[in-house]
Amino acid sequence: MQHLDFTTVLPKILSVYIFSFLDPKSLSRASQVCWHWKFLSEQDDIWREKCMKYGWYIPYTPADNEYGAWKMHYIACVQTLDYVTGKGVRYFKLFVIDR
Repeated sequence: MQHLDFTTVLPKILSVYIFSFLDPKSLSRASQVCWHWKFLSEQDDIWREKCMKYGWYIPYTPADNEYGAWKMHYIACVQTLDYVTGKGVRYFKLFVIDR
């Protein structure tokens, strides 16, 4: 019996669609499975939606050869947040650094 990776059989757009249902932590774990999963889990189509959900937009238009701009933007935005959890609801408070 031979095992087959579903992402190599499905069209790229369907694989990216399936990966888009994963939360960021699960996407990071999935990217460690193999090179192809890393390629799929870092697609801007996935990370753009996750950023837009919180109203985070890139202040420029990424170049066609710029890879992973939305993921880097998501990480930068999350690093500036202070997570507070209360009764199953996740609240965000901005963490401001005085210069």
